[in-house]
Amino acid sequence: MRLVGAMVMLVCVALLGTPAWAEIRIVAVGDSSFRGGPSMANPDDAFPARLQAALRAKGYDVSVANAGVNGEKSWETLRRLNTAVPAGTQIALLAVGGNDMVYQHAGRREVMGRIKEIVTVLRARRIEVLVFGLGGQRSPETAAEETRELQALGAAVVPPMQAGLVDRNDLHVESTRTPQTTLWHLNRAGNDIVVGRTLPEIEKMIGRVRSGGS
Repeated sequence: MRLVGAMVMLVCVALLGTPAWAEIRIVAVGDSSFRGGPSMANPDDAFPARLQAALRAKGYDVSVANAGVNGEKSWETLRRLNTAVPAGTQIALLAVGGNDMVYQHAGRREVMGRIKEIVTVLRARRIEVLVFGLGGQRSPETAAEETRELQALGAAVVPPMQAGLVDRNDLHVESTRTPQTTLWHLNRAGNDIVVGRTLPEIEKMIGRVRSGGS
C-alpha cells in the first residue's frame, strides 16, 4: 500500500509540474490588409486565418480573430480599439495607415502619430503588439526611424505586409492593380508568405505571454 501511495504522489507531482497552457488569444486589427479586400471570396484565405492555421500546425493553442475592416483609416481603428480588441486579448497585430495617405492625403507623420497612439493604448493594457510597418514611399532612414519609435513604445515591428510582394500579380486577389487606390490585396499564397516571415516574431510574443513578461 505504501508503494502504491508513493506512486500516486509521484504521478500527482509530475502532473502539477507540467504547464497547462491556456489558449493564446490574438486579434488582428486594422484595415483590409487583414480583412482581405472586397474581392476576397474566402475568409480562410486572409492573413489571420492563415496565421492561426500555421500556429496550430506547430502545436500552439491559439485563436486569431480577424478585426480588420476594409477601407479603414487609422483614426477609425483608434476609435473602435477597445471593442475590436476586447478584454482577454493577449497579442494584437496592427496593419493600418495606407488608406489615410491614399484617400485622405494624410501626412506620414500624422498617420504615424495615430499608430503610436494605438500602440500606447494597447501596451497600457499589457497586450503584446506587433505592427506591420507603414508602406508607401519612404527612405531607409525614415523606415528605420519609424521602427525605432514604435519599438520605444514596446511594439515589435515587421516589414509592411506587401514588402517584396507588391509586383507579384500571382500573389494578389485582384487580377490588376488600380492606380491611386489601395485595391491590391494578398491572396492565400501571398498571405502564407507573410505568415512565414512573421511567425518567428509572433512565436517570441507567445513565449513572453506564457512567461508573464508582457
